[in-house]
Amino acid sequence: MKDNLTIWQQVSTVPDDYLTKISGGRLSGKSDINPTWRLMKLTEIFGMVGFGWRYDIKSIDYRQQGKEVACFVIIDLYVKLDGEWSEPISGQGGSMFVATERNGLYVSDECLKMAVTDAISVACKQLGIAADIYLGKSDSKYSKTTQEPTPTQSQTKQAPKSSPMPNKAEIQKQVKNPDEPATEKQMGLINRKIKEFTNAGVELDTLKEFLELTVNKSSIKNLTKKEASAYIDEMESIKDTLIESVKNR
Repeated sequence: MKDNLTIWQQVSTVPDDYLTKISGGRLSGKSDINPTWRLMKLTEIFGMVGFGWRYDIKSIDYRQQGKEVACFVIIDLYVKLDGEWSEPISGQGGSMFVATERNGLYVSDECLKMAVTDAISVACKQLGIAADIYLGKSDSKYSKTTQEPTPTQSQTKQAPKSSPMPNKAEIQKQVKNPDEPATEKQMGLINRKIKEFTNAGVELDTLKEFLELTVNKSSIKNLTKKEASAYIDEMESIKDTLIESVKNR
């Protein structure tokens, strides 16, 4: 292949029909990708699954923290190009198996499937699939670009006074010993919220990007009290909008 970016350029852009706009929180303007679109692109470029592309599950790991259990998967993705199979393209993914909810422990019978889907998406990213999303090239397309109309004088008079938005920095100062490790209660709440998102069809890739944008970390392990508090606040701010948008796609 003369141009190493030939396939990348064919698969980097996700059509609007396979994107869900996120309109709240720190991920406002970014998008959640329908995971089936990635499988369709693999099939379109390389051929039918099992003949033009395939994957092997290398490991399945269940890790317990307290009463909760997470499932982690590592896969090797293979694609066939010009009659030859590629070297393994590694992908890692995860999902909650046992999560603490209001009514007690919840056991997911789809955690392995979701962890594998997450791992495939990570492997696909290395082929350039949906690269424009990860590179931020599509952000402006889904951001608010129109200017709000200027209210008339009568509208201004009728507009109710609103109290100023609380300063998050001031709120964080109220957290005792903010640089200490996050409490078990905070981590339990974070895991419950992650479970709620993934059960609604939100990809872990989206939540990982959300975490990085919020606290500049790629994993919820070793969060401080301050970081956990900020992440919980942001997850709550985006929850209704993101879950509803995924249901409607």
